[in-house]
Amino acid sequence: MKSYSTFFLGITILLSGSLLLLTGCNDDADKQPVDKKFILKTNSKLQNSAQLRQIQQQIRVQLPHLHEMGVATGATPAGPIVKLSDAVAKLFDPESGFCALPDKVSKKLKKLKEENKAWAPSYVSQQLAHMPDSAVYLNGASLATLVHTVTIKHHDGTSFSWPVIGSPTFKSLSIADYLQTAAYGSFAYTLDCSGYLNAAIEASGTVPGADIKTQASAALQKQSSLFIGGGVLVSPLYAAVYPEGVGISIDTALRIKILKSLLAIPSLRDDDIIDTRLSYEVIWASRQGSSSFNGAANISGRGGLGIGVAQVSASGQAGGSVSRTSTFTSFDTYVTKRELISNPQQITVAYVKTVISQLTPSH
Repeated sequence: MKSYSTFFLGITILLSGSLLLLTGCNDDADKQPVDKKFILKTNSKLQNSAQLRQIQQQIRVQLPHLHEMGVATGATPAGPIVKLSDAVAKLFDPESGFCALPDKVSKKLKKLKEENKAWAPSYVSQQLAHMPDSAVYLNGASLATLVHTVTIKHHDGTSFSWPVIGSPTFKSLSIADYLQTAAYGSFAYTLDCSGYLNAAIEASGTVPGADIKTQASAALQKQSSLFIGGGVLVSPLYAAVYPEGVGISIDTALRIKILKSLLAIPSLRDDDIIDTRLSYEVIWASRQGSSSFNGAANISGRGGLGIGVAQVSASGQAGGSVSRTSTFTSFDTYVTKRELISNPQQITVAYVKTVISQLTPSH
């Protein structure tokens, strides 16, 4: 049985060949503008520079502290603020070397780039259109720092910031476990080289030349894939205290360990407030995936800082069955907003102790 990519690519080659016979030397399609649905464009009304500077400051304050504590982060002090559409454009850049394209297709997409426009599959462009104009670029260690940093507020008005590195989720953050999908959803999209080739041909609106067969053959041989996904990431610390309030399911044993890591913060008093941001809107991008399938999918957990992507079959029972998977690591991380979900309740040291007592079996 032919794979999805082989079948789809075969259709493309057949259609392209037929179109070449019909159009001959007619290059009118090459002169047509690219359909707007393929052009990357963020929501320019969502200006979020103030929130992004807060994120930069939080990382800037915490990373030196982590180094003093002997924690290797491998992160830059703050992370630059970047234009989100430019960041996503790098993933699909025809000059990236991810997958060779037919000359006519490549020239059309490169011309877009010269016009300060960028292309992506229409599904990706639709997702990006609802997002803010800018984001803070982070690596995995910076993201872990961000979601594990708390501010301890004393009753006398003094306060201090602290990274909760003792939480088991600090070094092994299973991203999919803390996505708030019920209220805000998430998206994932993946392409291997053959899928990228088809998407580029569709976006360019150009009939490939005779080199399509050579590029198609090379695409089927290349065992790699790219990924982009996003969602609202809930702080594991907050989820451990109020899992029901944020719609996150968390194992009791893990929950107790996270709560105890909060109590390990020095100089705590029972009436202290533990202030932790509840959520962040995050985008992930990677070219470090195994070749598997093409199109929209579901984000699933694979442990650590990796993202597993599960394609769900439409014909499966009870909501579909996982048919193929790709696992992605070494991805770029972009935080678009400080917080989408407001903290519903304050956390005090006394309350954390109460929750631990309720979760711990009496002997």
